[in-house]
Amino acid sequence: MKISEYEWESIPRNEVFGGSEMAAVIGRSKWSNKQDVVKRKLFGDDVKQNKAMFWGTQLEAPIAEVYKDRFCTDETYLFDPVPGGKPQVRHPDYPWLAGSADRLIVEKETHEVLGGLEIKAIGTFSKKAWKNGVPDYYDIQAQTYMMCYGLPAWEFFVLCGGQDDFHLVLEENPFLQEEIIQKGGEAYRELIIYRKELELMETVQALEAYENLLIKGREEYEKETQEAAGNSAALKMG
Repeated sequence: MKISEYEWESIPRNEVFGGSEMAAVIGRSKWSNKQDVVKRKLFGDDVKQNKAMFWGTQLEAPIAEVYKDRFCTDETYLFDPVPGGKPQVRHPDYPWLAGSADRLIVEKETHEVLGGLEIKAIGTFSKKAWKNGVPDYYDIQAQTYMMCYGLPAWEFFVLCGGQDDFHLVLEENPFLQEEIIQKGGEAYRELIIYRKELELMETVQALEAYENLLIKGREEYEKETQEAAGNSAALKMG
């Protein structure tokens, strides 16, 4: 698929499940679960950026430059979706699922997308999680991206402790991708149900508030009318 054939979108986070959320959605995250993700979609994103997230963002560009120097050839280049302002691509069949690639590896002559690249900056204490390959939660993230971008593999380039790095290539896993679609679809249906229930509750509450306002208005009108009638009677007696 050529880079120009992707439909890039700036999608509000509450509309879709992203690749970094899918481990939690399908019950394979150590830090959060499906309920946490659904809650964020309903009531807003309360995820605060910590130092690791901050430095991961700051180091993404220089790490990408190192990858380009080492692994890109005269026939390939790295494409960064973010400067275009529309970094996400929806799954072609499941629009509730979307992926935002750090970089795409593209052939210069044809502009055919050859693969995707996920860039990570980790501490030395986290390296042990990678000793047997890509950790489960990042595997799920990459499998999501492969489905959204229609690619058979995804690469990882990881900076460890600011002084070491390693490169891994992850192949597609049809069984894991099927699990992502199945459990992700179930979670999305739950999200829609909860959202409709909340909208109904808001409608009922708004209607009750309006009716209370009308009742208060009628009471105040009747009170003012009675006061006016009393004043008129007093004037006549005077």
